[in-house]
Amino acid sequence: MSNVIMIGCDLHLRSMLLQYCVGDKTPQQASFVNDAQGRKKMIDMLQAFAEKQGAERIVFVYEASSLGYGLCDELYDCGIECHVLSPTHLPKSAKQAKPKTDARDAMMRLLAIKMWHRALKCGVSSELVGRGGPHDLDLSRARAASNNTIQ
Repeated sequence: MSNVIMIGCDLHLRSMLLQYCVGDKTPQQASFVNDAQGRKKMIDMLQAFAEKQGAERIVFVYEASSLGYGLCDELYDCGIECHVLSPTHLPKSAKQAKPKTDARDAMMRLLAIKMWHRALKCGVSSELVGRGGPHDLDLSRARAASNNTIQ
């Protein structure tokens, strides 16, 4: 797990809060403006951090929202693996719901990706629930197009 940069992101219309780490090291936090310049700055920072750490992979996760998959596509274009998680499949408890903060939300996404990565390292077949790349979008578009032609 030490050669993988894992990032949990709490994505909003105007901002992105990241919790990121290498393997089991202590997470770091960074925030960026959610516009073209801010996303470029974030991608540059993540790639520089990965190079400094000697990481072979960068895995980025955020929760699906009304903002769509634009960030996911942008990250894939830059060589960063991205997964958009379904909110209904993320673990939640009544205790977690009360003191809701952006930092806590980003940390929950980071923990989700860490648990998934540990399961893979242990040989447990596990998959993230959500969209995992541009190929999934192609399937969604094909499904939508076929539905339109049937009607």
